[in-house]
Amino acid sequence: MFGKLGGLGNMAALASNFGEIQKRIKEVHRKTGEMVVTGSAGEGAVEVDVTGHGEMVACRIAPALLSGPENAGELQTLVIDASNDAGKKAKAAAKEMISKEAEDLNVPGLGDMLAKVGM
Repeated sequence: MFGKLGGLGNMAALASNFGEIQKRIKEVHRKTGEMVVTGSAGEGAVEVDVTGHGEMVACRIAPALLSGPENAGELQTLVIDASNDAGKKAKAAAKEMISKEAEDLNVPGLGDMLAKVGM
């Protein structure tokens, strides 16, 4: 009858650790903003750096791709591919950081919950 109330323990743990959780969330947000990951495309012909918040901070393009307008379409595709690659890596790194922080707090399900809200 009371089997469905098992989640209340998780809520109690959340409530009792709220101050620490809030502090850790702010710290993770700061760290992910400082984190920079690199995505690449075209076997490294285009590289893009993004922060853990998804902000692009650098783009490097091999000089051979800048040789003329005939390369414009390929260059555009490679920049998009490199950006997407960097975004996926940033998201994975941020999720790993969130999971570690949540695990350290020992609140079951907190990492999954924070990852779902984009933290």
